[in-house]
Amino acid sequence: MIVTTFARPGYLRRALDAGVRGYVLKDAPARVLADAIRTVCAGGKAIAPELAAEAWEAADPLTERERRILRLAGDGSSSAEIARQLCLS
Repeated sequence: MIVTTFARPGYLRRALDAGVRGYVLKDAPARVLADAIRTVCAGGKAIAPELAAEAWEAADPLTERERRILRLAGDGSSSAEIARQLCLS
């Protein structure tokens, strides 16, 4: 689940491609955030509706390295594990 300030459809599309099941904007009402968390925890998907329609039309804003980080995070790797795998300090 990603909670972000980035209302960019391209980011959403790449996050979904990496296996993320939730993408909600930080400024969403608390009720929306709570519902999204419950949905994702129950195995569903929760996507900011204002981004969903545009997600497949926007250009890809992420680099291959950023996509790899998202895939690793989606697989459950910790920040330290991701840094170690990608030789980041």
